Amino acid sequence: MKHYLSTLLLAGFMLFSFTHCFGNRDSLWTIWQDKTQVDTVRLEALYHLVVDHYLYNDPDSAIALSKSYLDFAQHIANEERTAFAMRLLGGAHYVAGNTEEALAFYEQSYQASLKAGNEDGAFKALFNANIIYKRLGRGKEVVQNVEALLPALEADKNWFNLSNAQTLLTNLYVEQGAYEKALSMALKNYTLLPYLEETDKQEVIKNLALVYQYLKEWDLAVQYAEEALKIAENLKENLSILAQLKSLVNLKLEHQDTTGLSAYLARGETLATSLHGTYDWVTWKYELAEYYITLQEFETADTLLRMGLAVATAKQYGVVIPYLEHAIGINALDMGNIDVAANYCRQSYETFKNEVQSLELLQKNCDCLYKAYKALNQPQQALTYLEESMSLKDSLFNEETTKATTRIAMQYEFDQEKKETELLYQAELQRQRLIQYGLMGGLSLLALLAFFIYQNYRNKTKANQLIIAQKAELEALNATKDRLFAIIGHDLRKPSLAFRGIGKKIDYLLKKQDFETLGKLSQTLEQAAFSLNTLLDNLLNWALQQRNVLPYHPVPINVAQATQEIYEQFQTIAAQKGIDLQFHLSEDAEVFADANAFTTIMRNLVDNAIKFTPVQGQVKVSSLLLEDKVVLQIADTGIGMEEEELNTLFS
Repeated sequence: MKHYLSTLLLAGFMLFSFTHCFGNRDSLWTIWQDKTQVDTVRLEALYHLVVDHYLYNDPDSAIALSKSYLDFAQHIANEERTAFAMRLLGGAHYVAGNTEEALAFYEQSYQASLKAGNEDGAFKALFNANIIYKRLGRGKEVVQNVEALLPALEADKNWFNLSNAQTLLTNLYVEQGAYEKALSMALKNYTLLPYLEETDKQEVIKNLALVYQYLKEWDLAVQYAEEALKIAENLKENLSILAQLKSLVNLKLEHQDTTGLSAYLARGETLATSLHGTYDWVTWKYELAEYYITLQEFETADTLLRMGLAVATAKQYGVVIPYLEHAIGINALDMGNIDVAANYCRQSYETFKNEVQSLELLQKNCDCLYKAYKALNQPQQALTYLEESMSLKDSLFNEETTKATTRIAMQYEFDQEKKETELLYQAELQRQRLIQYGLMGGLSLLALLAFFIYQNYRNKTKANQLIIAQKAELEALNATKDRLFAIIGHDLRKPSLAFRGIGKKIDYLLKKQDFETLGKLSQTLEQAAFSLNTLLDNLLNWALQQRNVLPYHPVPINVAQATQEIYEQFQTIAAQKGIDLQFHLSEDAEVFADANAFTTIMRNLVDNAIKFTPVQGQVKVSSLLLEDKVVLQIADTGIGMEEEELNTLFS
């Protein structure tokens, strides 16, 4: 398994996980029941009773006690405490897996905090609500909300909330595939360490380690994860130490690096034993089971996972249950327990199919269900999950491609910056040498000194001009690189995925000996090959144009003759889509243009018209002769474009 669970838990409980224990449960309960105590003291005791003793061990009791907190705060008409109670209730419902109720209380807390003039409370409520928005697939909305908060938090020097906001943004950027932004935000967050408490520092460092883990920069990921562990050890907080050990075990397992792994596991097991039945104990059993799976000790792993699931179900730890079900199902498949695998993977699938950030686990559940139903001789259901698994694999392939492209882009930019720095350094060295030579002449050689000063000025000017020219060239290369990566990533994706999908389908149909469908598939293959060839021609022409080496040889061109081949190429494709393709071009229409450029432009326009025209639509190409020019029209019955998009396209 990868680091889904640790990423999910990192942000979800940031505002509650590291509260220092205010007292034992009995003493806190006594304070809360003692009506002679000051109201704020009673509420503080009740808060610590919820967070320190019930939140992760007994979510239902945590919800009931949080409701008592809210009722009492409303009774004494304390607006700030009322808003806080709503946030506390949201947290209790979140841990219990009641997402809708949690979101409702967070939104109420946000409004109540604003009404009470408590900007800090409003931020925390919005922060927690954004975590749920993220789980519901509203990531862009969350990014906008949190990015809008950053300037005010920086201006107020509210380092704790600023750090939490930047941590959440880092995770959102990762999920959106914006890995450069994620790394930049995590490093920016790292600069806040001098302003943070030790407990908060370890979370910032752990988050940076997770980003490097996503980017597969293993050495850096381990370095920062161990730095976070050292802080937890200095604080002597067992929960924090166990959390950091879980991150390191997860990292080592994903990298398949056993160095130091046994030591981490032994320490973690010792700590987890003292926390039996708690949320952290459950998640530790999950990590430990993953280790035994890598050793192919499936029976041991199954025992650990079922122990964790039993406690999670009894204690209603709703967040972690689908992860445990998924792990049990995959492990059962490896053990040959097909019915068990199908049952648990189906339960996990039903949960993850509504969470956009769990695509890889959803894909693995689909793969498990495909194999299980195939083994159970239920081909119809097996095929359904196979198709969904392949679709999800395509999406994940694009995500991995983005990661690889990010690493290439980051290395490219680093190389360019290094080259520019070296040029500046050489220019500075040259300037300093010239100054030294001028001073060595002494005051007695004024004429010679003047000459050296003049020469220095002249060389410096040339060096600056050279640097400016080289910098402009580097910026142009950077821009070309960015455009090229964007075009390749966008334009080649569809035909590439089509070939991958067709290849697998051919293999499947050959095994079934379905030659009739194979014959039909050849048309699809031909269309994909044609599209890929067209895209490659366009990319080549674009690259030549960016380098100013695109050949341009204008000649007289008969429009009707030049477009006849295009009509023949697209007639079959249009007919397959049920589109009426018509070419009405005057035999007398001639233009003076580059033949390759003219053909490429016309081919692209017709291709796009067919692509965005629905079935039973029409694409019509016609010409209009004017006095000194020929007007070519490509009209279709497709979806068209908004005026704003057209202005952008032709600007």
